[in-house]
Amino acid sequence: MLDGYIPEELGKLETLWTLNLSENRLEGTIPNQVLSNCAMKELLVSKNLLCGVLSEIDVEGWRRLMLEVLDLSGNALQGNIPSWLCDFDDLRILVSGHIR
Repeated sequence: MLDGYIPEELGKLETLWTLNLSENRLEGTIPNQVLSNCAMKELLVSKNLLCGVLSEIDVEGWRRLMLEVLDLSGNALQGNIPSWLCDFDDLRILVSGHIR
């Protein structure tokens, strides 16, 4: 089980397609650096302690992604599902349960 924050250095892994950090004790937000240099198709961060308001996430790094699967469920995230998620043409699966 991982504790702490999601390391920004994961953004240096340019060929990372799937990042599965589910079922840990990760806290804080998802750093933009993690998403800025990746060919990421799947981001799975369910069942952690991630927090923040979804609509306030800086999505500039996210816009280059070709996300197909995004699982944010089981965290302490707040707010409505943001409209910027519509920018992901390839998004097939969005799991967002338990967002306050």
